[in-house]
Amino acid sequence: MIRYHMGHSGMINVTDEFWGFDYSVWSGIHKTFTIALTFLMAYHVLLHWKWYKNVVFKKLMTKNKQVILLSFIFICTCLTGFIPWILPSGEDTELTRRGLLEIHDKMGIVLIVLLVLHVRKRFNWFMKHLQQADR
Repeated sequence: MIRYHMGHSGMINVTDEFWGFDYSVWSGIHKTFTIALTFLMAYHVLLHWKWYKNVVFKKLMTKNKQVILLSFIFICTCLTGFIPWILPSGEDTELTRRGLLEIHDKMGIVLIVLLVLHVRKRFNWFMKHLQQADR
């Protein structure tokens, strides 16, 4: 599946299968998870909106580089993924659409790495608070 994100320039063999699914099934799964993750991230940002405001208004960006970078990469990955969905089809926009998807593909790989690091860094805190909530 990584080869879909490594520079296909729109030349994907849509009949190839991976784990029994062809490209159209994987594309549907990807789009479904994309929408779900976008809603979850929007909710997460709303939960932490006060933190974001403090970081921006108190000029704490350098202290929080990793989260700011993660947020920026997430927004850019969303934009480069969602914009091609709404571009009108046609030869005029196909080059733009493919270019945005190529950027989206590469940024998506970086985003996954940063998300894993972000969750890993906060996992113990999350588990501790989850156990306290059960009591």
